[in-house]
Amino acid sequence: VLKLQACKYLADSSLEPLYKEGALQELRDLDLSYGTLCQSAIEELLAYCTHLTHVSLNGCINMHDLNWGSTGGGFESLNGSSMFPFEIVNESIEQPNRLLQNLNCVGCPNIRKVLIPPAARCFHLSSLNLSLSVNLKEVDLACYSLSFLNLSNCCSLEILKLGCPRLTSLFLQSCNIEEETVETAISQCSMLETLDVRFCPKICSMNMGRLRAVCPSLKRIFSSLSSA
Repeated sequence: VLKLQACKYLADSSLEPLYKEGALQELRDLDLSYGTLCQSAIEELLAYCTHLTHVSLNGCINMHDLNWGSTGGGFESLNGSSMFPFEIVNESIEQPNRLLQNLNCVGCPNIRKVLIPPAARCFHLSSLNLSLSVNLKEVDLACYSLSFLNLSNCCSLEILKLGCPRLTSLFLQSCNIEEETVETAISQCSMLETLDVRFCPKICSMNMGRLRAVCPSLKRIFSSLSSA
């Protein structure tokens, strides 16, 4: 376990000793919350340290779009991503599966899009918390083991795509998201039991029956006019 919360004077190269030459092979839990490291430094660390199980990047102002794209590498900025040759993409398929189970990016003000496709090999990711990321507009996830997803207070959220067959809890409190978008997203989640849509201005509390119709597994829906 290594906690580096609020270490605001770390140089961007400070993380390199954590993974170069096979260092810290037993490291499982890393907390970089409220730091000022640049995105590329964090991306490189995550690309190399596939053995990490718990990562916290809460309040990281330099974190931008989390794009764990088709290359299977680290988180890549959408603005800085480039086209990769076929050989490199093909090579990434042989990379080891990530052991990541828990990812926290709470209150990251500059994240606008989160993309975790199957090629990212996040087969163990079970919990993702992106709450209070006020500029987050798009979330596109294909995570087989994901069971908990918190997008509460992501007031800019407009696009939600979920390929998460084991998702059981989804929190969308205070999100400015269309009702139809939520219906489409949860229709792909056959194990969803808890849905929180309180204080979502575009979701009518009178239409909870429609949500239950598209997702029969739902047991609890929290809306503004009802506690259950």
